[in-house]
Amino acid sequence: MKKYSNIKTDTGRRLYTLLPDVYRTMDTEGNNNSGDLAKFLDACGYLLDLIRSTLDQRVADAFPDNPEDGPACQPWLLPYFADLLDVRMVSPDESGRRDEVANAVAWRQRKGTLRVLEQITEKVGRFEAEIQEGWKRTAVTPDVEQPLLPAAALGESDKHDIYLSHPAWAARHPGLPAVTVDLRYPSRAVRLEADENLTPQNPAAKLTVFSGEPVWWRQVNRHGVPCFPGSYEDVSRRTADIRTPDWSKGHSHPKRVLLHAPPPTGFFGPDIRTTLTDMTCTENEKHIIKDHNISGTLTVTGGSLTLKRCNVKNLVITVMSRDEFVLNAEDCLFDKVSIGNGAAHFKGCTVLGPAALYSLDASDSIFSDSITVTDNLSVSYSRIPLSLVPGSSTCTDDDPVFFSSNFDDPGGGVLRPDSPLSILEGAEDSGELGAYHNGRSDRPVRIPVSGELTVNLHESSGYVLKDIIFEGTGTLKITSGVLRLERVAASCLEVDTVSETDSAGKYKPVLTARDTLFDRVTVTDGLARFEYCTVLSHCSCYSLEASDCIFVSGLDLTTGTETNPHCIRFSRIPPGLSAPYIRTMNNVTDTPVFYEFEFDEGDHTVRRISVFGESGCAVLHPAASELIRFGSEDGGEMGAYHRMRYCLLLSSVKDKLDDFLPVGMEAVIIPDLRLHRLPFKPCIT
Repeated sequence: MKKYSNIKTDTGRRLYTLLPDVYRTMDTEGNNNSGDLAKFLDACGYLLDLIRSTLDQRVADAFPDNPEDGPACQPWLLPYFADLLDVRMVSPDESGRRDEVANAVAWRQRKGTLRVLEQITEKVGRFEAEIQEGWKRTAVTPDVEQPLLPAAALGESDKHDIYLSHPAWAARHPGLPAVTVDLRYPSRAVRLEADENLTPQNPAAKLTVFSGEPVWWRQVNRHGVPCFPGSYEDVSRRTADIRTPDWSKGHSHPKRVLLHAPPPTGFFGPDIRTTLTDMTCTENEKHIIKDHNISGTLTVTGGSLTLKRCNVKNLVITVMSRDEFVLNAEDCLFDKVSIGNGAAHFKGCTVLGPAALYSLDASDSIFSDSITVTDNLSVSYSRIPLSLVPGSSTCTDDDPVFFSSNFDDPGGGVLRPDSPLSILEGAEDSGELGAYHNGRSDRPVRIPVSGELTVNLHESSGYVLKDIIFEGTGTLKITSGVLRLERVAASCLEVDTVSETDSAGKYKPVLTARDTLFDRVTVTDGLARFEYCTVLSHCSCYSLEASDCIFVSGLDLTTGTETNPHCIRFSRIPPGLSAPYIRTMNNVTDTPVFYEFEFDEGDHTVRRISVFGESGCAVLHPAASELIRFGSEDGGEMGAYHRMRYCLLLSSVKDKLDDFLPVGMEAVIIPDLRLHRLPFKPCIT
């Protein structure tokens, strides 16, 4: 394997590999191993990469969609596309607006169909809904001369059509507009057994995603007693409800379209990544794996491997390659790595255990244990034993501090905020080294805290702790430095740092939190600055600045001063809150209403409001006051899920559907907990 001599650009590497082997040998083995030719091609590659990126962006700017890979069009172009296609964009989410424009023609051609309504819900609202037509749920007088559809067309046995031979079956014909329920049979959804990637041969089959798992199902006993009234499994007919429709009433009406939607799960939703024990790649091709957890061994015996945002306990590659990387890994966490032949490229990765490599090219990575390289080593901006790269000014051998250095533990490979600054700010872009260099926005890590976890932070660090969920009943205690949080959930936080003051006597914050959920938080002697946060149980602060927050229960504030008053704006505060030197603006005292969820407790299923650590905790219900759901300064919801835009997404779906429903029709969005539960399996007798 010929050495790449610190080539960092993709085009430069391609140019270098296209050279005849004799020139690469002379460049890496002659002239004191200077690699001057490789450096020259790398410089050329830098310019060519810029030109390629510009051309790619020019092409992307012609298509207003959400591409799976590569650049998307620039956001400022979307209004021009929308004006060209006469699209009224309503989504608060950029990806939703892209889909509105990209699907404008297709939606307009199929205007009014159920398929379009489903697509609008999924693209604009970012959630999947089961749709029912209100006229099918409304009691009508049967017409004896109206022919019935064959039962087989509705997914049932043809015995229902032979009323002379099977009168009992005929009474249960799924096409009858029956109103009185048949107390002999339960009506519900049942799971259909289907081979992977195959559609069941039943016209009544539907495919729905339940808590991240796609499942085929169908409705049985349409005239029976609803097992779950008010859910998507309830298809019974009712007297027309002429009340103004909302999430709880006015559903049974021929002018309604009912969208049953699963309540958002917030911070504590299911892991969307694919989890496997072992995996083997043998074909001689490029294997691309994204967003996988592999708790065993990933073995590659053929082709090349590309990993992105994966956690792999044991990686073994036996492929022999001379000119290309056998491994390209980005934002990945490994326990052990073994690559016997061929070069490996790591970008923003962490290897907790030993690594045995033939040739290594790495940047922004952490190798925290022993590492053996047989042929070539090209490393920059990484944590690695400096004995391997003597004289490097971009690498460090400081020991990282993880919440856990055990791969199998929760929080394994996640850097603590009290790690050395050379680790927290050591990447080429001054970000953190390791597997979470590009963040955890789509894969938050749960870390259990029991007892008291004490952290002493660096006084000069600007590190922001992101996308972490601190579970359990323990306390995270900060004794020094400034803690900065973003998209974090913490059960109990205590900050004992004393605030410094500036030249005007103003406090400097010791705790800053954005898009964060707390159960309890205490700041004993400093300034806390909250933006888009929710505190469920109790908040006690020496000095407080809060905007667009929800304080559900107690809020204790010490006496402020004229120089350092408390400031709360566009937030929900407890009634009767008062403290000397407190400034408030556009706050409300309405009681927040959160979703109830179903939990299995022993032999029973209990429906109640979620507590911290449970699915759906602190997610606002449509029954909550509009002053809370749309009361933040920018018109979004207050609290920790402001960034998620749950309330705005529901509103935008209703608004968008008004353009695609027949005149007089109205859409109603109904929260449905049954969409978080898999349908029952069919009974076997």
